[in-house]
Amino acid sequence: MKKLILGLAAMALSSVAMAGPAWTYAEAAAIFVESGDDKTTGYGIGGSLGLGDLFHVTGQYEDYSDGEFDGGISDYDGYRIAAGIHPAVTDSTDIFAELGYTSVGIDDANNDPDAIDLTLGVRSMVSDKVELSAALKLNNGSDDTGGSDDFQSSEISIGGQYFFTDAFSITASGSEDVTALGVRWSFGGGLFQ
Repeated sequence: MKKLILGLAAMALSSVAMAGPAWTYAEAAAIFVESGDDKTTGYGIGGSLGLGDLFHVTGQYEDYSDGEFDGGISDYDGYRIAAGIHPAVTDSTDIFAELGYTSVGIDDANNDPDAIDLTLGVRSMVSDKVELSAALKLNNGSDDTGGSDDFQSSEISIGGQYFFTDAFSITASGSEDVTALGVRWSFGGGLFQ
């Protein structure tokens, strides 16, 4: 019992000393999409800017031009911009909510979908080298085909980072059909800090 109490105390002290997730960063990733027999690969670049200790803005751009997906379409790109809030629940864990907008351009197709999304999630530094994250994203959008083309969807994603230094990490994330592997450069602080 004494060892258990000492172990819990050591864990509590180590989590107090651990910094929380960084909200100012730039990243790049290779993206792999597979749904049934459809496959495509692409890349993504993005970043986030912390605004004080509580708010952030983020943006991503993705481009897919290899393989076949969605009935032979093989070239499309899109972007997402979002603003969010990320209150700390412990010294090492933040919960977050983001309101975002996504637009996709598809070559050789008669639709260019766009959507508004609400994303709710958590990011936690589980050690000084490892961050884990999970999020639920709810989308409400339109396929832009001129008819009854509204859609609603949801997706759950999980991810992790391994930090080689305080600034440089490798990242991995996944959702139902998408896997991304990348690198991230985290910057200290943000605006108004």
